[in-house]
Amino acid sequence: MKVASNGSYVCAGNATGLTVWSPTGSLLFTIAGNYSQAVAFAAASQIQLAKGPSGATVIQTVSVPAGTSATSPQFSGTFQSWFADGSHFFSAVLSDSGPSTWWVYSAAAAQQDLANINSQTLAGSGAYYWWTNNQTFNLSTVGAHGTVTNSYTVGSLLSTAVAAASTVGIISTTQLPSGQFSSQLILLNLSGPTPTSATYALPFGDSTTYSATSASTWMVGTQNGVLVDGASLASTPRYLDYGKATSISGSTNNVVIATASGRVLTFNPATHALLGTIDTQVSQVVVSSDGTVLAALGGGPSFVASADDTLTVYQLPAATVIASYPYTISDTYRPVSMTLSASGTVLGEIFNSAAPCLAQTIAIAGGATLWCDTATGVDLLQGNPITALQLSPDGSGVAEDMGTTDAQRTTSIYSSGKLAAAVNATVLCWLDNAELLGDVYAPVFEGLVQVYQAADIYSSTGSMISSLPKLPQSYFAQIIPPSSTTTPATSVYAATNSIYSLSTESVLWTSGSVALAGATGAVSGSYVVFESQNLILAEPY
Repeated sequence: MKVASNGSYVCAGNATGLTVWSPTGSLLFTIAGNYSQAVAFAAASQIQLAKGPSGATVIQTVSVPAGTSATSPQFSGTFQSWFADGSHFFSAVLSDSGPSTWWVYSAAAAQQDLANINSQTLAGSGAYYWWTNNQTFNLSTVGAHGTVTNSYTVGSLLSTAVAAASTVGIISTTQLPSGQFSSQLILLNLSGPTPTSATYALPFGDSTTYSATSASTWMVGTQNGVLVDGASLASTPRYLDYGKATSISGSTNNVVIATASGRVLTFNPATHALLGTIDTQVSQVVVSSDGTVLAALGGGPSFVASADDTLTVYQLPAATVIASYPYTISDTYRPVSMTLSASGTVLGEIFNSAAPCLAQTIAIAGGATLWCDTATGVDLLQGNPITALQLSPDGSGVAEDMGTTDAQRTTSIYSSGKLAAAVNATVLCWLDNAELLGDVYAPVFEGLVQVYQAADIYSSTGSMISSLPKLPQSYFAQIIPPSSTTTPATSVYAATNSIYSLSTESVLWTSGSVALAGATGAVSGSYVVFESQNLILAEPY
C-alpha cells in the first residue's frame, strides 16, 4: 500500500489488480492485472509502476483520479529502485567481481545517465545520486556519469543515508576502543546551486532514522524510540519524547522510570503528576519501599554514546545525592547490575570482575562493606556466574542467584554477611526478612535441561515452607506491600504482568492491556505501572 506524496490518494496492488482510493476511503478506480510484484511510486497526480503487468523493462504510468494508463519506451538493465522523490529511477547490470553498470532514467524512462560504479546499491533524489564505498559517502550529479562531486567520511560500524525534502541525512556510527559507540550526522543541503553540508555529533549511538522538511527543520530517531530536534544539536539537545523505558521501580508512594532519552522521571501513579526529573542516562533504577531513596546505575540502553557507569543514590523528591560511586565503561572493575533493600539502607552490587568482590552489599550511610563474595574457585572465563542479588527488606539477608541457565542455578542465602543456606531454586524476592519466594526446576535429558515445576516459599535458613505449583514461571517478582509492616506479604506481582495470591495461587489481577515483550513493570501504591506499546500505563489493581 502506498500513500500519495501529497496525501491525495491511497493505492494498493495485488495479483488481481491495482486499486486507488480517496483519502476518505471512496473508491476512485481499479485496473485489472497482476500488480503483486510491482514497485510503485505514488506521485502527486500519477502512480509510477515498475515490474508491473506491462513488463519488466517498461514503466506504466497511471493518472489519478482519471485512471488512464500509459506505457513508457523500454529501458536497459534491470529496474532497481525509484529516487526518493520519484523524479528518476535506477536500472543496472550488477557485478559481484567489479564495477556494475548503472543507468539513471527519468520517471518517463528517458535515459539521463550511464555510469560504471563499484557499488551494489545506489540511491538518489532530485538532481543527485549517491553510494558508499570504504567508509566514504560519494555524491554525484545526474548526467555526470558517476563522477564524484562531493565525498564525506562516514563511520566504520554502521552508515545509512535518508533523503527527505531537499536534504540527505547521513547517519554513521563508530565503536570506540572503550567499547562505547559514537554517532554523527552529516546533513546535506541539496536545495542550492551546489551541495552544502554540516556535521552534528549525535547524543545516541543507535540513531538510525532521519526526517526533514528543510535543512533547518529536521529530526533524528533512535532504535529505542527517542526523537531529537536536529536544530537543537548545535546547542542543547531538545527531545520530542522520552523514548523507551529502560527500567521501572515502584514504591508505596511513587514510581520511578528511567528512559532511553537520558531522563529519570518520578510520578505519582494515582494523579499522573510528574514529581521530578533527573537528567542522567541510566540502565537500572531501584527505589525504596517508601519512595524516599533511589539507586540509579549508569549506562543506559545499548549503543548509548556515554562512558558513565556511575552508581548514584538519591534522596527523593529533591533528588539530592546521598552517595556516588564513579565508574566508566572502560573500567576493568565496575558494577553490571545493582539492587536496593526495601528500607533504602543497603545497596547490592554485582561486578564484571572478581577483585576485590564479585558481588557485595554496602551500607549507604558511611559506605561500609557488609558482605563480599570473593568468588574463590569460580571460573570467570564465561563471565560472572552471579545472575541476580535479592536483598531482604532490612538488607541483612542476601539471596545470591548462581548460574547462567535454569539447569545450573542455585541460590545461596546469607544472613548478616555469613552463609546460612543454599537452595536448588532461583529466588525471585524476599517476602519479609525471614521468608523468600523462588522458582524450582526438575532435571530432564540426563540433567542437561531443567523444566519449571513450581514456586516454593523458603525460610531464610533454607527450609521449604510451602510449594505453589499453580504459580507460573517468572523471572522476577515484587511483593504487594501488606497493610502492616509486621504482616507478611500475601500476594506478589510477577513477570506475567499479573498479581497472584500466595495462599490460593489464584490470579488476583491481570491487565487487559498488552505489556511490551520483555519489559518489566512495578507495583506502586495501588497501581501496576508497565510499558505497553508506546505508552507507560498505570492501572489500578
